[in-house]
Amino acid sequence: MLKYRKFISLTDDEIKLIVKDMFHPESINYIEKDKKYDEIKVGISTKWYSTDNDGNEEEELIADEIILGYSWSGYTFTALFAALNGEYKIQGVLPFTE
Repeated sequence: MLKYRKFISLTDDEIKLIVKDMFHPESINYIEKDKKYDEIKVGISTKWYSTDNDGNEEEELIADEIILGYSWSGYTFTALFAALNGEYKIQGVLPFTE
């Protein structure tokens, strides 16, 4: 039988494993857990490559923040990935209510 636990209860090692697998950062700078909003913020540094005006390749580290959140519905992920794949046309928006 599957055991479920709260999203916010992920350990720092589990979060690092997820972030490294998805984003391949050079470093993970911080992990902040916000119990009020049930989200996890992760600061990362990633290598970016660009070419200068002389055609030389330059490398720099870019800092970014990732926000990991939990969705109560599987439809959220299905819709997200369908949108990324261009599987449907946007036909409007639903009103947001609290």
